[in-house]
Amino acid sequence: MTALAAAACTACCILPFTLPAAMIAFAGGSIALLDHAHGWMTKLAVAVVVCTWSWIGWQRWRNGRRIARLAAALMILATLLTATAAAWPLIEPAAFHAMGIMKKKAVRASE
Repeated sequence: MTALAAAACTACCILPFTLPAAMIAFAGGSIALLDHAHGWMTKLAVAVVVCTWSWIGWQRWRNGRRIARLAAALMILATLLTATAAAWPLIEPAAFHAMGIMKKKAVRASE
């Protein structure tokens, strides 16, 4: 019974110390995964925006009605955000320099 009580007390006291470290490690891994997914997710977003603009154009041609203002505003916003994501490799050095962040160069294993 004493061993069971000691195990319960240990689990109760250790959990507050280990849980934040585990959550930070999980968050770091998730951010790293998202960084690696940037390329193909941007290509997917560009394809979706192009297909959506095509669909809107086709519907407008077929029905002869104007596009709703809300739909046009949301599509313009989606286009701007997607264009910014696609241009990020060009924007990143200037943005990091303006914030005072210096990105280290990757060191190859052969060096």
